[in-house]
Amino acid sequence: MSRLAGLEQCTGCSACSSTCPKECISMIMNREGFYYPVIDHSQCTECGMCEKVCPVLSGDPMDPADHTKKAFPIEVWGAKALDDTVRESCSSGGIFLLLANLVLRSDGYVFGAAYAEDFRSVNHVMIHSAEEVQKLCGSKYMQSNTAGIFQAVREKLDTGDQVLFSGTPCQIEGLRAYLQREYDNLLTVEIICHGVPSVTLWQKYLDFLKEKREGTPVRVNFRDKCHGWKMYGLKIEFGGQKVYYRTHIRDSFMQLFLQNLSLRPSCYRCLAKENGSGADLTLGDFWGVRRIRPALNDDRGVSLVFVNSARGSKAFRDIQSKIICAPVAYEKAVAWNLAAGKSVREASLRNAFFADMEKLSFSALAGKYVERASLKDYVRLLLILLLRKAGLR
Repeated sequence: MSRLAGLEQCTGCSACSSTCPKECISMIMNREGFYYPVIDHSQCTECGMCEKVCPVLSGDPMDPADHTKKAFPIEVWGAKALDDTVRESCSSGGIFLLLANLVLRSDGYVFGAAYAEDFRSVNHVMIHSAEEVQKLCGSKYMQSNTAGIFQAVREKLDTGDQVLFSGTPCQIEGLRAYLQREYDNLLTVEIICHGVPSVTLWQKYLDFLKEKREGTPVRVNFRDKCHGWKMYGLKIEFGGQKVYYRTHIRDSFMQLFLQNLSLRPSCYRCLAKENGSGADLTLGDFWGVRRIRPALNDDRGVSLVFVNSARGSKAFRDIQSKIICAPVAYEKAVAWNLAAGKSVREASLRNAFFADMEKLSFSALAGKYVERASLKDYVRLLLILLLRKAGLR
């Protein structure tokens, strides 16, 4: 029987289901709201391919000896797009959008996470035009479904097309394990990942908000910047011009995420993050920019960029004319961005939380588990609102 069954460290990357020659492995969402491989043993020939490409079971198949030795970035930058409209459409400094457009202009393909039409889930998709790129921009705080995507990536790579694949570190690691070789025409871009929250929890929350507003979501933005990049908020637009908005310190879904209650088990010991995924570039928010590189700070979003390979370095150089950037010491960058190299600590009440998620309403669940924001946070929010109203921020 395959060792995949019941594998606690499974990240749901889908490398196993993508490589199965009998197509007898399906990625099925479990009761907590995370994708896991389910094997049809009546079709399985025990060929071992699934275990060979599993990053958890086999390490990095392209370089097993170095899998437990995380390489430090060759360059670290703080960067932001010169065009403010680019930053407005992105969570931080707009670097991903510029990289995506770079590949699309070469008639290439970009793979990334996009909302389903009803906004109840997130799927990895392939795009081939600048008109589509906006759907891949912005943070989406739930695990994306990569079913069928790795095969599509390999198909484009094998025909010589330029490809950009973006995702979480475990998704990058899963893709590289599936491909089993390096491709000069592949650029991989990972995000600095706090962890992936439950899709089921998000759906429960969305149903709660829909019932209160009696409408259907037409737009979701987890990182709305109406009060600035640092005090970002969740904004959901419903039909009939009804809008829900809360800053991240007041929104219940975001707080359950930031309190580490709603994450996938593997996120508490992320091997892809701790050992390195092999991504060419790592992108995240440049928290700490005000102290490290104050000249870049304007509260509209600044990206932290780790350049991890020669391919990543070339791509970053190719967008230099469209950005403002400054070098950053790696030690200072990670001091303010702990998720760049460390897994989050598992919340002591995580198991109790998921047991309650099955039986409690979202309102009752939030009432039981969401910690109230501190007085300091509320004072900070009030100060930001007053300064913005006065036109001073």
